[in-house]
Order: sequence, then structure tokens, then C-alpha cells
Amino acid sequence: MDNSEVRVSHHNTLLNKRKLYYCDGGAIDAINKLNELRRVMRKPDFCAFEDKDGCGEVSARLSERAFICNAENTRGLENLSIEYFPIVLNYNEKENVIYSRGCNELMPSENAAVHDGFYRGNARIKCVGHGHSPLIYNYCSAKENDAIIIGGEKRNIPGLRRLAIEAGKDERILKHDWSRFGGGNYGFFIEKEDKNSFYIVGESINDVLFGLLASGNKSLSEMIGSFNRELSSLPNCEIY
Repeated sequence: MDNSEVRVSHHNTLLNKRKLYYCDGGAIDAINKLNELRRVMRKPDFCAFEDKDGCGEVSARLSERAFICNAENTRGLENLSIEYFPIVLNYNEKENVIYSRGCNELMPSENAAVHDGFYRGNARIKCVGHGHSPLIYNYCSAKENDAIIIGGEKRNIPGLRRLAIEAGKDERILKHDWSRFGGGNYGFFIEKEDKNSFYIVGESINDVLFGLLASGNKSLSEMIGSFNRELSSLPNCEIY
């Protein structure tokens, strides 16, 4: 098998929403919070680039091994219901297969294998977001002490998943702490060869949302400060 091609083995349970919620406790609350995270990640002025949706995938851990992750082809959709959040049960590294189930035929993206790597690598990680943003990418790429930055050639999905597992052992993966505001920890993972792409992980969905907004705010503040310094260097220029 080509090592770069991840297959998805998806089982349609034909369960109605209520039964699926009942079987997977915590899914309702998690989906509501993931939709809020996804709303921020989809903002055109924040994350999107070129003609793509800025949000790749968002996921949340349901148990030690299982997590929900939005399905493929949700670009352009706003709030996603349970039908759009299949449950990833396992990833078989030898066969390169993602096993999932849901209440219809919608399958998770092959990139769910990378999310699985983060969850397997660190039990504290409860949420993963993957997006595309020049704002976040450029900010994190310049801060090797504050983010895990992977250089070299671009990896395939299995290779990236193995790096995600290893990242779980690195203190930078959950370095950022906002406990003084009642939250937990979050961190960033950047593959430099995948331009504008980033992963953010956290101890909760709220931690990931805070980290995304805080980093965007810091990035813009640094950018504005740089512009102000350039303006101040011009003769007869006042900044209002």
C-alpha cells in the first residue's frame, strides 16, 4: 500500500440523533463548543486564505481513544449538527486505515489521523484544531520557543501523525497557560513546508478557542506596532 494514502473505514450505524447522543455522552456539548471554535476559524479576515475555507478540521476527545471530528466537504456550512461529526474510533497504523462511525455516510477527513496522533501522544489534549491562516502561521513560525515547528520536506499524513505523537512529549505542546483567567493550557504545531497551515491543541475546547484568539490578537498587535514604527520614521508624520 502507498504509505501516503490513508483509507477511511466508516460504519453507518443508522442510529437516530437521540440514540447517538445517548451512546456518546458529552457529544452534544462538545459539538456546540466546536461550532463556536469553527465559527472563529472560518472568519475570512482571520483564517481563510486564497479561495479556501480557513478551517480544516476541529475535533474533541470523547474517551481515551474515541473523538469526534467534522466530516469532509463541510466548507461553506456554518453550524454543523451531529450528522457532520462522525466518531473516529481508531487508526490502524499498519494498514493505514481510520475506523469511524456515524449516523450517515459522511466520513472524517484523512487528516483525522493527525488529530489521532495528538490524542495518542498526550492524554491531557482534549481538543485539536487545524486551520489555514497567514496571521497565525507567520506569528508562530517565528517563535520556536513557544511553538513546535517542524522543518524539512513536507510529510505525508502517516508521517505527520508520527510527529504529532512525538510532539505530545514536548513541553511546548501545552506551554501556554491562561489559568489565571480560569482556563488551562494550549499550544501550536507548525509544519513549515505546509504554508499557512497550523494545528492548535488544548486541554479543552475553550482553551483552544482562547489560544486562537489570543495569538491572533498578539500577531495583529505586533503588526500594528511595526507599521507605527515605520510611520514614525517618516518626516512630518503624526500617528493618530
